[in-house]
Formats: sequence, structure tokens, C-alpha cells
Amino acid sequence: DYKVVGIFCIYGSALHIDFKIYSLKDDSWRKIHYAHDGICFSRRSVFVKGKLHWTTHSRDQYVWGGGIVSFSLADENWGKVEEPCYGGKESISELGLFGNDLCGFSHDLAIGIDVWVMKDYGITESWTKICTIVSKTREISIFSIRFLVK
Repeated sequence: DYKVVGIFCIYGSALHIDFKIYSLKDDSWRKIHYAHDGICFSRRSVFVKGKLHWTTHSRDQYVWGGGIVSFSLADENWGKVEEPCYGGKESISELGLFGNDLCGFSHDLAIGIDVWVMKDYGITESWTKICTIVSKTREISIFSIRFLVK
């Protein structure tokens, strides 16, 4: 079966978010329950180990740092991926792929962007900082970074 996950934001007096999944086999959309209210998801998801992943942030604070949320397409369950230990820096604000591994970008305004890779999926201690992209002008955009694969 092929599936599509949709996040639908309904703007009005308050922001309402619906999660739906489309099944090609059933040719239909159905609602997915997500128990955590007040969380906004990044627009871009990353597919790793059979799961979609998003960064999240609080609707109330409008700051990144809500964590990494996953959704398994096999059993259709939500999960959380623990972030690396930053040593007081910002949390992961964008996700990507480094080979077949989940990677994340944390933005330190004073230095640049740290690139983290989860080398053993699901093991928090396996997050490894592989580099820091330094910006002398501080104008580098974390949202435009992607790894190219040969």
C-alpha cells in the first residue's frame, strides 16, 4: 500500500491542525489522532527507517525546540526521537538525510550551523556532531542546506 500523510492547518480565531492519511489501496483519507495539542510541525518531513520525521515547536512560544516527532507508516503510531546533547545550544530546527541516516541542523547565531547525524537510529547517544558550518556574515539559512549524494 502507498500512503500519504497530510497536515492540514485551519486558520481562524485559533489555529486547528488535522492529521490525515491517504491510502492508495483504500482510495480514501482518514483522520489520524495526535494527542499533543499546541504543537506546530515543520513543513518538510524526512523519511528514515519507515518513519516520517518533523521538527516541532510550541504554538504559544513560536520558538523552535519542541523536539523531533516521528510517524510510522507501517503501524501508524506516533513517536519521539530524542535530540542530541548540545551543551546549551539551540535545539534541532531542521532535519535532513546524511546517507541513510537522520541528520539535524542546530543554529548557533554566534557561530553558525552545527550538523548532527544519528548514526544508530533510536539511540540518543549515537547523535554525532560531524561539522559546524561557519558564517562570517551570519546570513546563512538553515532551511537551504541539503546534502548531495553521488
